[in-house]
Amino acid sequence: MGTSFTAAGLTDSTIEREEREIEILRAEDWERVRERILVIEESSFPPDLRYSAEDFQHDLSREGSRFLILKEREVIQGFLHALPLEELDYLSFDEEWGRGDTLYVVNIALMPDLRGRGGGSRLLRHLLETTPFVRYAAHAVSPSSLRLFSGAGFRRDRVFPRWMGEHDGVYMICDKTL
Repeated sequence: MGTSFTAAGLTDSTIEREEREIEILRAEDWERVRERILVIEESSFPPDLRYSAEDFQHDLSREGSRFLILKEREVIQGFLHALPLEELDYLSFDEEWGRGDTLYVVNIALMPDLRGRGGGSRLLRHLLETTPFVRYAAHAVSPSSLRLFSGAGFRRDRVFPRWMGEHDGVYMICDKTL
C-alpha cells in the first residue's frame, strides 16, 4: 500500500500561480510545441535520459497518454508526460502491473529558471487531481525529483542501481484516496 497523495504538500506562490496555466497536449498538437518541448527536455536531462521527438510523438499516440504543458506568460516553460503502467513493459516488475489503475509519470521537465518555484508541483498536482487513476508511480533519478514526488505523497518502493545507465532510480508509488 502506498502513501496517500495530499494536495496540501504541493505549493506554489499566489503571484506565480496566477501567471501560470496548464494545458493538455493532444497528439495532433505535437508539431506546434515540438521544438519548445525538445529545448526543455535538453535543458533538463543528460543525453542518456532524454526523450527524442519520435519518442514523444509515439507516446502521445498511445492509449491513455497524458501530456500536460505548463505555460507562464503564454510561453511553454515545462511539461509532464505520463502513461498507464501497462503501456510500459519495462515496468512489469510492479505487482500491480496489469490492473489498469496505475499511471506512470514518465517525465517532468522545466526550464531552468522555473525550477524550485513550484512549477513541477503544479503539474504533478494537476495530474493527481484530474485523472481517474487510483495509483501513481514514477522513478526519481535526482534529488530534486525525489523531493518533488515525496512532497506529493509518493513513497519509496525500491531502488534500482544503474537503472538508466549511470543513474540510480528510486521507484516511487502513491495511492490516491478518494
